[in-house]
Amino acid sequence: MSAFTSDQHQDVKSLRRLIGRRSARSDDMLCVVEGAKVLAEVLAGGHTVQTVFVEGHSELPEVTEAAGRGAVVRRLAPGLLSKLGDTVTPQPVLAIVESPLVTLESRSPWPEGLVVVGVDISDPGNAGTMIRSAELSGAVGVVFTGTSVDVTSPKVVRSSAGALFHMPVVQTSDVGDTLRYLSNERCRLLGAAVRGNSQVYTATDLLTGFVGIVMGNEAHGLDSDVERLIDEWITIPMHGRTESLNVGMATSVLCFEAARQRG
Repeated sequence: MSAFTSDQHQDVKSLRRLIGRRSARSDDMLCVVEGAKVLAEVLAGGHTVQTVFVEGHSELPEVTEAAGRGAVVRRLAPGLLSKLGDTVTPQPVLAIVESPLVTLESRSPWPEGLVVVGVDISDPGNAGTMIRSAELSGAVGVVFTGTSVDVTSPKVVRSSAGALFHMPVVQTSDVGDTLRYLSNERCRLLGAAVRGNSQVYTATDLLTGFVGIVMGNEAHGLDSDVERLIDEWITIPMHGRTESLNVGMATSVLCFEAARQRG
């Protein structure tokens, strides 16, 4: 029977640091995943698992597979994982894995298809939903830019349900440079907004070809500097009394309409 790893072990301290600090995840190019299901998605996507933390002596096939690929397995005393993770109902396994993020340049030339671009997206749940919808609908990539939430944060990783490890996801800081880069790659930029000169999103072939749907911040949308870089505007007609869909739901609608238009 293997001994339990102390909460003062260096690997446990590294886990705490990665969970709590964006700069640590960025500097080390690592992130933390919670739960056997997401760990299975990491493995299925071919990503490297560095360390797996398991509560007690439970045996999980995902942990066995990760160990077989070279991951270090650390067993923790019962109750310790609940102090490390950030979920109300702690998962029986946490893992440190390589960051799945890629750069804009590494994708060049970008394949023709749909790119989801999130500008200043602040809510982790919305960011995760955007990644998940993009992956499930067959998009070729997702880009978060500006002051968007850290895509490698445990909350975004969890809400993406593992989709983060199955498609190219980029995070940049400069919105203008990012949109200009995509335009130079011949990506047609469609801004999603409620405005008079917008086309209805179901217009024939509107979402085909190499196109990026640019989604703005939950509270204030896209600012004027960004608007000048948009090629066309699209909108989702609404008939109820609610002001609008949240950005995660709106992205889902547009992604699956793009999938429909592409046949």
